[in-house]
Amino acid sequence: TKALELAEIMDDTRYRLGAIFGLYAHRLTTGEYRVALGLAQKFGTVAAETADRSDVPIGNRLIGQALHILGDQPGARRHLEPLVRSRLATVRPSHIILYQYDQRVLLDCYYARVLWLQGFGDQARRLTESLVDYVRPRDHMLSFVYSLLIAACPIALYVGDLTTADDHVSVAADVATRNGLEIWNVWAQC
Repeated sequence: TKALELAEIMDDTRYRLGAIFGLYAHRLTTGEYRVALGLAQKFGTVAAETADRSDVPIGNRLIGQALHILGDQPGARRHLEPLVRSRLATVRPSHIILYQYDQRVLLDCYYARVLWLQGFGDQARRLTESLVDYVRPRDHMLSFVYSLLIAACPIALYVGDLTTADDHVSVAADVATRNGLEIWNVWAQC
């Protein structure tokens, strides 16, 4: 909150977006989903006012993710699907530095979950397997583990493929352990 206040005083858009994102992530973590949705909308507004509009898709992804968590799958899909089709949220090193993850990974994770909840299990499964193939060779273990534990493993479980789910959990636990990502190792154990 203080970082956002200072960024607004300094009129620094980059820091405003980073602070809003941090508040959004915190609100999601603490279960304040409606507040997170409001922050996502604020992020989108700030991103739309910048000369470099590369953060606009991230704002739409944040809104889509919050709507998904709030149970509004049609609304989530309206925000996520155009991004998936256009690949506007592809990887940028500056986005990984500021937002922690490859934005394509986050986008595909939540889009796959929305597809599953809307009855498109085969599409969700294909998307998560494609996502794992996309992120595996990249040198960003945090995004790789995220893809496995937030989307690929749950979707495999949902479609009844326990062997694939077990493989994803094993790989995630191994990667998390080797890279000191303890919270993700705990998640894999769960």
